[in-house]
Amino acid sequence: MILESSRGPYPFAVQVSFRGNCLFRYEVDRKEWVEKYFSKGETATINVSNGLTVWASNAQAAKMTFQAAGGKTADLELGAPGEIAVKRIAWGHAEGTWALISSDLD
Repeated sequence: MILESSRGPYPFAVQVSFRGNCLFRYEVDRKEWVEKYFSKGETATINVSNGLTVWASNAQAAKMTFQAAGGKTADLELGAPGEIAVKRIAWGHAEGTWALISSDLD
């Protein structure tokens, strides 16, 4: 779980910062894939309405920061150095609350 919401799902922004070289692909709201090679120190901002799928060639190089309510942030580490990571990030509903959840894809 990355974020919780008692009000329901809402659009979110993700800041991706790169700590090393990484081929990074993402798909926002099941639309067109975007792919770019990022170097250490570069950043990307992704605005999402419903869901996000990401693919990283060097999982440890990409750190994702999600904006939470009240100015708080939540971080998501994708994986280990050299690991290929594929994740789906979307809202899910359980036990009367909504949560932004990250799940691994094959």
